[in-house]
Amino acid sequence: MAKKYSFLKDLDKIITETLVSEIMVKDIKTIKETDNVQDAINIMADYSISGLLITNAKDYPVGIVSEGDILKKVLHKK
Repeated sequence: MAKKYSFLKDLDKIITETLVSEIMVKDIKTIKETDNVQDAINIMADYSISGLLITNAKDYPVGIVSEGDILKKVLHKK
């Protein structure tokens, strides 16, 4: 039991001391808000990523789309 507790304590330390800047993606892929979902799927598949930054006509960030968004909002329509 002590070994398991030690692992959780170590994990907690790693999580609380690791900066997000150390794990963030720096090569951000974007897509225009006027592009379609298939375009987003293709980019995510080509780069093995799970999300895209959405930009407007002036290249200003306006949102994010993720694999989860596509699954829930496009493929799982009721």
